[in-house]
Amino acid sequence: MKVRTRSAAPQLRAEITDSVGAHRGFLHHSKGDNEGAIADYSKALALNPANEECWRGRGLAYLNGRMPLSAIADLTRAIALNSDDALTHRFRSMAYVATHDLRQAADDQTSAFRLDPRLAKPQQRPASRS
Repeated sequence: MKVRTRSAAPQLRAEITDSVGAHRGFLHHSKGDNEGAIADYSKALALNPANEECWRGRGLAYLNGRMPLSAIADLTRAIALNSDDALTHRFRSMAYVATHDLRQAADDQTSAFRLDPRLAKPQQRPASRS
C-alpha cells in the first residue's frame, strides 16, 4: 500500500490560488479595471510563472492601459510558453503598432494569420441604419 505524503498539498494550494488570481484578473479586465487586472495577474504569476494565460491577460491589460512595452514583454513570455496561440501574436502585433515598430507588428500579424486564417477575414459590422 502506497502512503501519500503531505508534500502534494502546497502544490495543490498554489494551483488553486493561481487559478483564482487568473480568474480575478480576467474579471477586473472585463470591467475595464486594467490596474486591478495587472495586480491579480501579477499575484497569479508569482505563484505559477508558467501560466501562459496570465502572461497573455496581463499583457493585454498593459496594452489597454497604454503601456505597450510592458505588454510586449508579457506577450513575448506568453508566446514562449505557447507559440501556437494566434490571438497572443495578434495582441503583440497591436502593442508593436503602439510603439511604431511596424515591421515587428507585421511579422506578428502574419504569424497570427498563419496560425488562424479566420483572423484575416474582415470583421463583420452591424448593418447601418439609414
